[in-house]
Amino acid sequence: MDPSKDTRAKRTDAHHRRAGLVKGAITAGALALVVVHLVWPTVQMDTIVLVLLGIAIVPWLGSVFESIDTPIGGVKYRELAQRMDQVEGASASVRQVQEANEARERAQLTDAIDGESRERLPSLVSQYNAVRDPRTGMPSGSARTQVMTKIVGEMIAAADAGESVPLESALKGGDLGQRLAAYAVLYSKPDPNYTIVLIDSVIDVEKKPFGQFWGLRAISRLAEEMGSQQIDRNSARRLRDLRKELPAASDRMFELRGILEVLDLS
Repeated sequence: MDPSKDTRAKRTDAHHRRAGLVKGAITAGALALVVVHLVWPTVQMDTIVLVLLGIAIVPWLGSVFESIDTPIGGVKYRELAQRMDQVEGASASVRQVQEANEARERAQLTDAIDGESRERLPSLVSQYNAVRDPRTGMPSGSARTQVMTKIVGEMIAAADAGESVPLESALKGGDLGQRLAAYAVLYSKPDPNYTIVLIDSVIDVEKKPFGQFWGLRAISRLAEEMGSQQIDRNSARRLRDLRKELPAASDRMFELRGILEVLDLS
């Protein structure tokens, strides 16, 4: 027997076995949901749970189906996976922006009640750096992200009230809090004079996903408010290349896709 044919046959058998296992797992999961519903009918299978189940299943579908038939036509597996990535990224982005806006509005309301505006940015910069301190700060996780989101929302409120930081040095420097404050200032008040240094900061300097997200938000505001012509070709190319470095289902990728659409580079 031809060894190459034997190898191909073994690979084919292995593929069929894997596909069978995945099909069985999907079926078992569906049956488990039915059992849960029958035994505990009061359990609510809300939309979020079903979406998360869909996200969990999608990565395995490629080994079983080439395409999936839906009421509106066939959807290729890869196209479905991309859509799920976009939904997950959009959800994370919207949630973070909403929480930041709530903190921003609370800070503005406090100023309105007090009848005066206090200088807040220096304190907020220190708070952010303290939270991120690798020795004494908060551990990575959702609780820390919520605290940092509150801080950036208050930074934006301070920027709305006219506060700022030395933008160029902050964007280029190594101080995490100063850099986040610069992103907040440029998010509040887009300034085309800082387009290149802002984009360079997000791509070359900012290595923290949280900071990079808010840097991308500042770029997005700049492109939307000032027009795509404010971003030069080289910077646009660098933003397009950034896609290779970001997780497909991340809030950062969602923001970057929006920027590239404005630049007609999607």
